[in-house]
Amino acid sequence: MYRSLQLKTSSQNTLPSGADLIIQSLGGVREVTLPISDDQSDQESLSHKIKILDLSPQLDWDSVLVFSASHLSGRKVATHSHLDSLSTSIDFSSLLPVLEEARGALQSSDFESFSLALTHYAESLRALGLESEAAHQDRKELLKVPGVLGVKGAGALLSDAVLVAISRDADRELIVLKAKQRGLRLLEKSIIGERGLEQKK
Repeated sequence: MYRSLQLKTSSQNTLPSGADLIIQSLGGVREVTLPISDDQSDQESLSHKIKILDLSPQLDWDSVLVFSASHLSGRKVATHSHLDSLSTSIDFSSLLPVLEEARGALQSSDFESFSLALTHYAESLRALGLESEAAHQDRKELLKVPGVLGVKGAGALLSDAVLVAISRDADRELIVLKAKQRGLRLLEKSIIGERGLEQKK
């Protein structure tokens, strides 16, 4: 339904999938696989083929810090503008090996390998011109801190927020201090038990 609405109202070269809305609604850590078609008549039938996998039990999500960067001047990138500016000639197939790397780490409950995959994914996006310079500098500086296993931005051009995967014995205060020096704000000390939208009766 969301995709159909976008097809009717948007002139963007690359349309949003709506996967982020699904994850925010459900909460937790999830993988969403969407069968995408630009044929509006297909949208209802495709909605029944959406696959949602709960990844919450797979890893120790208590070891992921979340920082916000969207309050920084010039940092926030409007998603609709970003999608509209994307070239239709970008070859996203280069991201597939990193996604498989992350899936493999999840299947084996290997947090360190998953953390490395976060960084590798950010590097792959940078190679495609899809990581802002500010986000890149955040990643470089945070990776220098002992105990940091992986870093990846989130949002358009990875500019809205920063995910930092850390070891169990990492000095969290030192990591938070380094992030603050970059102007980042700590949002979450972990992503365990993140609840989705709730309907109150």
